[in-house]
Amino acid sequence: MIELDPGSITDHMNTRTWRLCSSALAVCLLISPTLAQDDIDRRLDDFIKAQSVASGALTTEQLSEANRLLDEVSIGFNVAVETEQKRHLDLLKIVGQARIRAWTGLSSGHGLEREEELSERIMGSLRLRMSETFRESIQSEVLLLPRLSPPELRAGVALLLGTIEDERSTLALLYATHDLDRDVRDCAAESVAGRDSAAVHSTFLKLLISVEAGELELTTMPLERHFQEVTPRAGSKGEELLFEFIRARLTANDWRTSSRAISM
Repeated sequence: MIELDPGSITDHMNTRTWRLCSSALAVCLLISPTLAQDDIDRRLDDFIKAQSVASGALTTEQLSEANRLLDEVSIGFNVAVETEQKRHLDLLKIVGQARIRAWTGLSSGHGLEREEELSERIMGSLRLRMSETFRESIQSEVLLLPRLSPPELRAGVALLLGTIEDERSTLALLYATHDLDRDVRDCAAESVAGRDSAAVHSTFLKLLISVEAGELELTTMPLERHFQEVTPRAGSKGEELLFEFIRARLTANDWRTSSRAISM
């Protein structure tokens, strides 16, 4: 009969338990990044939905969660390109919804300021981290193929492209001034206003004419401000068009039309 040493049995059990715990911990460490990444996507979706249905200012807890999400997305590592791009688009949906909520009066006062600060943080982060591929995709797809993206995303992209002053961004924004959605058109006009470009001068004059004729709904303030800040080059086609536009309206019967011409 073999006698077992109680001490050796205890040591064996402890060693086995330690190995099992170590294995479990290793599995958790391998799995946890995936779970954490999936959690980011779920939380982004939850916040976007909550923001879209909020009938007033977002709560402190909601805004804190959005800022946490931005930080987590910004410091993400070993993330697939497709996942990163989707998250960046989700962040731009938040930016677009924030602007639309401000215009419709759903956010105001301190709540409005905090939501605007969140949007600025998002756009600042995206400008620092976005790849050339992502920039090209939003310039050539989101605004130029409006039926493929929701209005809040198109609005957010328009606002971001307003901070990127190159020809492709300018052309995408000019195209979006004729978007199907009024909010997107306003975001695009606001974003491209002030750029010294013959294409901008010409498009803005045509937009003013369309608004006056009742063919298009658009806030004209960015258009008027554009011509107050940027003067078409002397002798250019833009200067000629602007001169003709103003002259034709100085004697208009509608005082609002005359006032617009005078202010320009």
